[in-house]
Amino acid sequence: MKRLLLAICVTAAVSACGGPGAAPSATAAKESTAAATPAATSAADRFAVQAAKADLKLPACAAAAELSGKDSCPQIEIRLLKTSDPWINSVLDQRIAAIVGSVASPEQDAATVSAPLQASVDAIVAASTADSKDRPGMAYAVKLEPKYLGAHKQLQQFEIATYTFTGGAHGMSTVEPIVLDPVQKRRVELADVTLPNAEARLLKLLDAPYGAMIKRLNPTNDQQLAQYRKDFPLFVSKKYRFAEDGMHFHYDPYDVSYYAAGAQNFVIPYAQLSGVIKPEYLP
Repeated sequence: MKRLLLAICVTAAVSACGGPGAAPSATAAKESTAAATPAATSAADRFAVQAAKADLKLPACAAAAELSGKDSCPQIEIRLLKTSDPWINSVLDQRIAAIVGSVASPEQDAATVSAPLQASVDAIVAASTADSKDRPGMAYAVKLEPKYLGAHKQLQQFEIATYTFTGGAHGMSTVEPIVLDPVQKRRVELADVTLPNAEARLLKLLDAPYGAMIKRLNPTNDQQLAQYRKDFPLFVSKKYRFAEDGMHFHYDPYDVSYYAAGAQNFVIPYAQLSGVIKPEYLP
């Protein structure tokens, strides 16, 4: 297995000032020089890490701060991952730029945004500054952190965790797993690893952890249970990854539960995936 030399990202921040839009880091992952130990990777596949500063020119907060004090300072923390594979670096950098670009241009889907990262950051700062004139103390926040999740077979797995606040009652956190095949140089979608007509079986398998989640949220009677399933119907998330204990499916807040319940992660053990996942991706 080819070892990957990853660079843990250093924050590129517009400022450190607080405000109602402030939120914890996009993920709880700590920056350190310790070797990563992903579940699906052996000890021989551990890799070293080193810091790398994001190459962004960030404007001063003075103009925004003058509007109504430091709470008008937009908070932007964008981190990057650098590996020993230039193709992986390019894929991750493009995806990060697209996600930030979709915040700068919310009318566009992140899949179609192609603006340079710097241009998107400038647009977000400008929008936050303009909105602060009418909404003092409601500065924007954008925090993005990629993370290496480990290898599975020939695949390399990552995730990009994002927190955004651009006004409203609260910010929004999302996580996007990214599964890459560096040999074939392609992103591997769920349809690429499943057998034909697998979605119905996946939906049935996901109903067990989905039902357990509903039970934890404690509906008190059958009517409430039925209403919950109606309000938040289960679907097969395309946000997947492989781990030691099985296949993980990620759901952002509001996908299958209310906001306060947070993100959900449903796991299907490999023993249940025979005939669903292509044999080459099973342990």
